[in-house]
Amino acid sequence: MSKSCNVLVVGWTGAGKSSLVNYLTGAPVAQVGVGTPQTDRDDVPSYQASFGDIKMRLFDSWGTENDKVSEWKNRIRKIVEKGHGGSTIGAVWFHVVVYCISCGNSRVQDLDCEMIQYFRSEGFSVVIALTKADQADDAQMMDLKRTLNFPLPKVPVSSGGENRMGTINPCGKDDLLNALIIESIGNLPERQSIFSLSLLEEWKKKMYEAVRYKKVSRIENKNLENWIQSQAEEFSSFLSDKSSAFIRQELLIFSRLGNYSSSSLDCSLLLSELSHDLSFGETVLCVVLAPLLLVPAVLDIVFNGEKQERKKLEGLICKYERHFINQVKDVKGMQRKNLRGRLLELNV
Repeated sequence: MSKSCNVLVVGWTGAGKSSLVNYLTGAPVAQVGVGTPQTDRDDVPSYQASFGDIKMRLFDSWGTENDKVSEWKNRIRKIVEKGHGGSTIGAVWFHVVVYCISCGNSRVQDLDCEMIQYFRSEGFSVVIALTKADQADDAQMMDLKRTLNFPLPKVPVSSGGENRMGTINPCGKDDLLNALIIESIGNLPERQSIFSLSLLEEWKKKMYEAVRYKKVSRIENKNLENWIQSQAEEFSSFLSDKSSAFIRQELLIFSRLGNYSSSSLDCSLLLSELSHDLSFGETVLCVVLAPLLLVPAVLDIVFNGEKQERKKLEGLICKYERHFINQVKDVKGMQRKNLRGRLLELNV
């Protein structure tokens, strides 16, 4: 897993993505232009930065355009594959998405809302950066925020520069960075759940494949049932170990949050409930085999034989899967509740 907080910067062409990257890194690392795409569609550059003791990697994506939304989504998936060793689970790799909307336009496009909703549906944490904030007055800013009817941070930010009126002072950097860190932490339960469910999906596929090539009796398959149970028990331990390791790795990224954050967050308090080992053992123990498999009707055996028995074995795998899914959801709910309480205590 990455040891950096990975941030994907997205938005329309000309929304100020590259300027924002330069502002956050404090160096002119990303090429900036006016009204034309500056990031190659086949190249998604990333830039390493440190904010206090927290390392962050910013991925500068090419601009969204009305007629290329599907192509853009496909390329975002390729970004994930390139950055995470073939993984296609974006919300596991990226901690947070910064969606840039230019205040210079003074309006929100339908596509903006569509893309924000897309990221949220995929499990991403999203922060809306209202770029070029110097180009909007207070009333226009309020209208933009009101139109963006999402329960998400909306942070005005300007990278500064020069215009005919003189020097434009940069603003919003600290507020945006704090929002990125807080949203990254707040989304850890969701990301851990997605990671766990991806492991479960792999296990299910392997089990189906294994059962497909095993010799199945027309009547009695107790040995295979016991084997499936043993595999579920082994996976329970594997899932617990991998999920706990995922959380511990994530904690390393934010372990010194208090040294950076202007809101003086106590990371040890905020994240303590996520550091406990996750146990999935009870999942296997609560699965009752007999009601599911061991009362086949005589006619089923006679007329369906091996095919019917194989389906029952696959049904057992599905039953284990459902219990694992419920356990993962319970863990996520517990973590979200604990984190929400910590955040409320700290007034963030």
